[in-house]
Amino acid sequence: MQRSNDWPMIELLAAIHHRENRDFPSDDFIKFWLHEVRTLELLSTLASDYPMQAHDLSQQRPLLILATPQDIEALRLA
Repeated sequence: MQRSNDWPMIELLAAIHHRENRDFPSDDFIKFWLHEVRTLELLSTLASDYPMQAHDLSQQRPLLILATPQDIEALRLA
């Protein structure tokens, strides 16, 4: 299945995109990051930095509910 091979590249591209644009993020960038980031630490950071957007998108990506620094172990298990 090619899709499983694509996830590492998508994660890398999302992380690079975040690193290059985090100083001046647009709403579309934030939405993209919250949808595509797979690294637990970065996902937790994004949810903490953009709590309203994370809450709004949690219906589409329920993992965002757990993506807080205090719930990083629950996030890891999920």
